[in-house]
Amino acid sequence: MGLAKADEGKAHGDLPAEIVEAVRAQELDTSHLRVGLRGYQGFGARFALVQRKAIIGDEMGLGKTVEALAMLAHLRAKGSHHALVVCPASVVTNWVREVRSKSELLAFRLHGQGREIRTHLAALWGRGRHDVRLTRMV
Repeated sequence: MGLAKADEGKAHGDLPAEIVEAVRAQELDTSHLRVGLRGYQGFGARFALVQRKAIIGDEMGLGKTVEALAMLAHLRAKGSHHALVVCPASVVTNWVREVRSKSELLAFRLHGQGREIRTHLAALWGRGRHDVRLTRMV
């Protein structure tokens, strides 16, 4: 069915029209992703790129991790080389798994069991490879 006419303006959470236009105009290079995006996920990733900062928060299970990965994959395609994800300790393992399975980005845990040797990480970071470092919130 689609949105009723009265609801069309609410599809993007009451964002100002100029922001919605900028988000729609934002390119999103997903060449480093291994998954497709739903429309709202693409919008969320482009929104974060346009705003240059964002907090992604919605219902559980709607793909916020994939939205963030889409943004990181776009930045990799445009020449960025480093990313840091800070998340609750309970989801670090999930993030590592999601980065590795849903993108071509390299994921490294910075704390906890199974973490890589920090000197090795520093050497990889210095070589210009795009790695996603994952650590827990303190």
